[in-house]
Amino acid sequence: MRKQRKSSKKESGSLGTQALFCIRAAMLSCIVTAVLILVLALLLKWSLVPLSSVRLINTIIKSICACTAGFLCARRISRRAYLFGGLGGMLYIVMAYLIFALIERSFSLDWHMVSDLALGFACGTGTAIICRLAQDLREQAS
Repeated sequence: MRKQRKSSKKESGSLGTQALFCIRAAMLSCIVTAVLILVLALLLKWSLVPLSSVRLINTIIKSICACTAGFLCARRISRRAYLFGGLGGMLYIVMAYLIFALIERSFSLDWHMVSDLALGFACGTGTAIICRLAQDLREQAS
């Protein structure tokens, strides 16, 4: 007879499984980006947000969504969550860049892309570290 494995919420199995979690987190973050961009467009249409603040709000949206990717990675991955959170943030930046490059039909690699990758890695890593620390504190308290 076969022994059945217990299914736990945290899957920290193979590297492939962890990479799939990062890809899924990046795709979910891209969906969040689309929703936030739609909200920004509505706010611009109703003149609640000045047009000059679009660059700042765009950076804030990137940061929020990279943090979301890091959070989703850290929630499912227990070992080296900081690394996979950063990878999820960077994957989000790459996916979002590719999607918007296809929409705009313009593709160019420049220093802004490098700084966005660094932003995605920093946000994803920081969020993953905070998330894992909070989970460890909750486990120790109980």
